[in-house]
Amino acid sequence: ISNDLLKIGKLVFEENHAAELKKLEGKSLEDFKQLRKMLQKDKKRAEEDLVKIAELILDSVRAEGLEDTDFTGKYFPVFMKKIASGDLDIDFNAGWKKSFGEKDLYKKAAPDSVKSTLDGLMPQLTRGFEQIKNTFYHLSFLTNVLKHMVPLMVLNSIRKEVEMLQKERDQLPISFFNTLISEAIRDQPAPFIYERLGEKYRHYFIDEFQDTSEMQWNNLVPLISNALESKDEQGNEGTLLLVGDAKQAIYRWRGGHAEQFMQLFNRSSNPFVAAPSLQEKPTNYRSCREIISFNNDFFTRTSGLLGNPTYESMYLQGNCQQYNNKEGGYVSLQFIQGTDDEHKNEIYCREVSKAIEETLAKNYSYSDLCILTRTKAQGILIADFLLEQGIPIISSETLLLSSHEPVRFLINLLRHCLSPKEQAISYEVLSFLLREKTEKHTIIRTQLNSLDHYLLETYGFDIGYLREATVYDSLEYASSKFDLAPVSDAYITYLLDEALLVEQKTDGSMVSFLEHWEKKKDKLSIVAPEAMNAIQIMTVHKAKGLEFPVVIYPFANTGIYASSGRNDTLLWLPVDPEKYHGFPTLLLSQKEEMCHYSPIAEQLHQEEQQKQEMDAFNLLYVAMTRPERALYIFTDAPTKLKHEVKTYSDLFVYFLDSQGLWDKTKTRYEFGSLSLSESGKPLAEESSIPFVYSKKNRPELDIVTTSGMLWDTGRELALGRGNLLHAMLAEIYTPEDIAPVIEAMLNRGAIDHDMATELKKIAGSIVSHPQLAPYYTEGRSIKNEMPIITENGLFLRPDRLVLQDGSAVIIDYKTGKKNPGYHEQLYTYADALEAMGYKVLHKIIVYVEETVRPEFI
Repeated sequence: ISNDLLKIGKLVFEENHAAELKKLEGKSLEDFKQLRKMLQKDKKRAEEDLVKIAELILDSVRAEGLEDTDFTGKYFPVFMKKIASGDLDIDFNAGWKKSFGEKDLYKKAAPDSVKSTLDGLMPQLTRGFEQIKNTFYHLSFLTNVLKHMVPLMVLNSIRKEVEMLQKERDQLPISFFNTLISEAIRDQPAPFIYERLGEKYRHYFIDEFQDTSEMQWNNLVPLISNALESKDEQGNEGTLLLVGDAKQAIYRWRGGHAEQFMQLFNRSSNPFVAAPSLQEKPTNYRSCREIISFNNDFFTRTSGLLGNPTYESMYLQGNCQQYNNKEGGYVSLQFIQGTDDEHKNEIYCREVSKAIEETLAKNYSYSDLCILTRTKAQGILIADFLLEQGIPIISSETLLLSSHEPVRFLINLLRHCLSPKEQAISYEVLSFLLREKTEKHTIIRTQLNSLDHYLLETYGFDIGYLREATVYDSLEYASSKFDLAPVSDAYITYLLDEALLVEQKTDGSMVSFLEHWEKKKDKLSIVAPEAMNAIQIMTVHKAKGLEFPVVIYPFANTGIYASSGRNDTLLWLPVDPEKYHGFPTLLLSQKEEMCHYSPIAEQLHQEEQQKQEMDAFNLLYVAMTRPERALYIFTDAPTKLKHEVKTYSDLFVYFLDSQGLWDKTKTRYEFGSLSLSESGKPLAEESSIPFVYSKKNRPELDIVTTSGMLWDTGRELALGRGNLLHAMLAEIYTPEDIAPVIEAMLNRGAIDHDMATELKKIAGSIVSHPQLAPYYTEGRSIKNEMPIITENGLFLRPDRLVLQDGSAVIIDYKTGKKNPGYHEQLYTYADALEAMGYKVLHKIIVYVEETVRPEFI
């Protein structure tokens, strides 16, 4: 459910859906319920109609004395009987269904009486069949829309909740800015929002224009128009430089709209008065001749498969790249055969490894190679395989802090500190420490429930230190005790930096750090050193704009259409509000059956299909134009030659077949030859430096702030006594806790025996005080120094909260003189608790001097 909510919730922040969601702003939950009720009623009626129509057709057939055997293959009566029985899991894909009414329903050898009867019935059967077909597709439409009704209701609620949070926090998601600006400048000839910018900036340069969204461009047009259509004090006009390549538009899923670039380029659209000057860059300065030739050939021959003539023209005109002075080049196209996905994945990995060996034999280094994948999962699969082979790699996944075992071990130590009874965490800690020991499982079994003792006895690691120290000091202490960084470790260093950053921004508690880690662990990563001799692994999207001497592209079997395995594509279908309870648009999944819903639905489907074709071509274009000297492509071997092209594999077969090169017995096709690398670029020698610990706990180090001002003063003693008193009371919940808490403080060296006696007396006076004793008994929920985050993001930490049955008592300890200013602090605590739904019964300040004096506010 959480994944479904996350998926549908993201639509709130996506520009592609902003305009349609805007149309639903005024709809209440009741409106959605009424629409769903109406659709469910229509669906039931359509199901009943299908059964009735089929029964009527069967009755007509029986009335004429016809048998099932009188029909060719018995197809028609069997189909009608299936529908009449209520089994509506049907389709209209069979050949006889597609041509129904055009061919006779009887065999050539049928008796003349049967032929005559069926010929007479044919107009009635054709009408009935068409009724069934139309009703079925109407039912399919209703089913499709109803599938998204609940998510749409949730989406509308999420949108309203986001708007409420924005107002409460006075914040605005950055993804909303384009919409906000668009609404502000709509229908204004000289928008005020741009007045100052327009005066300051006269020349504009937009790179990667093909990935600019429609709303972004519309927002920029007034600003740029102001510069182009006016002159500065020297009489100079403004300028605009747009740079891009529509064939590299691969961000449509996040609002990129390449069509507007194509329209500007084709001069079919121009929002400015000034006429554009077009300049093409025909020469490819990156790749060697053979790679340029292959790509020109491939995309020119396959461009005819694009359903949109504009997209086809773009590839025909854009793939006449001229050569540079780099001769040679090599392209290998290999088809992978396998019995199942797991088997094929293994073959893909092996073939990638062989390609790496080939390039190394030609004097290329690991750092010359880049492996491109369509998905992160494919990249992880390749990375794991190569790491097992001892081949050095760099990828976004391997650079993540969470991919580093020592980092995960440190995080688990912090988790264990907070949840010492969680066996799963204890198991992870022991598994790391014992990973190279043969008796690993025996030790885990015996020490799983006594981990703290085992760590202390075996490694001298005191888990208690983590409960007292900051997160930074805890991580450094653990790294030192377990010798996690014998030499400089970038992962641990970055983790320490992150801990310090969190301490500065939050309350610095271990809980806050672990919450931060859970939110950011999939993004926190180190920066790879430039001179590292390792193979890069990245997705095609991340490789855009980059180049590599050798590119290896495995798993080149992506489906071109959403139905080929990509995520469900959601479309908004315009409808008549009067027929659909006031709703002007409905959310549905893109399906082939949309062609039968309505003319508008058919057009939507076809346009989306064409866009998906261009997306697929563009992604492949980006991947195949990254290499400089060599390109290895690995794709699925087809089971048979297909007439329809639905995957990249089909595209490659189509290309080879169009050149007369396709041979179903051949698995590898080579173009050009892999020449010896002459770069021989020297790689910097890696040198190790020791990991430096701060060693703040060494005896000779004393960190001071204002101690010089307090030496030998009564104030110094008072501050020290007050801090110790607060530390002690933070661990006391009931009178039974006093003795063990004092004992622990003695053992840690935090206090001496004289101070222990004094603190024990004070603690006893507090918990036994007649007005306070009820708040130190069993049976109540006690929160000592528990952080509270207010609605406004303010951090509060009351000394003691006593909670019971929705009520609260606030207790705060003070060691100084009585001060009315303390009252405001307790009122702040009370306001926060009341906002959380608690009824505050008492607000108590406990003044601790020679005697204990509670003050009830």
